[in-house]
Amino acid sequence: MTTSSNATDRSIYEKLIKEFFNHKSIRDLEERLLQAPFLSLRYPRYHALGVFDAKPIARELVEHYCEFMFVLKELFSDKPATPEAYSPFLPPLIDQVWREHILDTRGYDAFCFAIFGKFLHRDANFDLHRNTALREVRRARTTIVYARRLGEKRINRLIAAGLWWPTRSFEEPTEVSRKRRAEARAQDPVARQKKRGGEDSTETEDQPVDIFIQVCAKCDGEGSIPKRFQFRLGDTAHHVKNSLRARCVPPRVGVHKFTLFFDGRPLDPEKTLRSYGVSKNRVLQVRKQ
Repeated sequence: MTTSSNATDRSIYEKLIKEFFNHKSIRDLEERLLQAPFLSLRYPRYHALGVFDAKPIARELVEHYCEFMFVLKELFSDKPATPEAYSPFLPPLIDQVWREHILDTRGYDAFCFAIFGKFLHRDANFDLHRNTALREVRRARTTIVYARRLGEKRINRLIAAGLWWPTRSFEEPTEVSRKRRAEARAQDPVARQKKRGGEDSTETEDQPVDIFIQVCAKCDGEGSIPKRFQFRLGDTAHHVKNSLRARCVPPRVGVHKFTLFFDGRPLDPEKTLRSYGVSKNRVLQVRKQ
């Protein structure tokens, strides 16, 4: 696809985004999206997956985005449940979620970590033609993240109103969660191929992958917007720290006195990134000791 056609695609999306924030009716938005040119665009990723070859899948995709945006607006409607630091920026915040959600996967990942401290799975990540079990596990996981960050009472209200996907429990037993994820992965053809080390298995010990680094000035995990670096999953935490020091990261924490964290756990200097479950596009936090 040429640069000019990419620009055209982006302008169409941005026009739809602006229309969304000028509309009061979510259903009206839904009909406009279903009639919009982007359903027939030859955007490389969409075309390769054949998403828009099937009308029912296209409709489900649009319905999901409408629901996602409606829930976001509901979540951010009451200031008491919103982090104080973000309260003056609610419209731009919602606008950015929508824009990153559609146009920029890498940017969306970084944005999620900056705002919520964790990746929020996009169920409409063009895998609607894959297995249902995996999507349900991810929906439950996303619900837990929203509940922790924005308040369980808010989520319960949305569930009661039918505006959020119901889940059995905010805190499922660890063993149950692990079993469900394992069953979901077993049904996922892409995950199976990666486990076997097939052609799509791109995350090897020796191949550099994108890893985001977030500098946290406080011990509570709040920090700057993550920046992208490249490391090997076979690299030790000690190697990563030395590499960051060489690049003057973090500039304000001190050259030697910082610890790497992943999913809230400090990394042992002698252990590899893979041993902690770090994978492509995940975030490591740098915290002052």
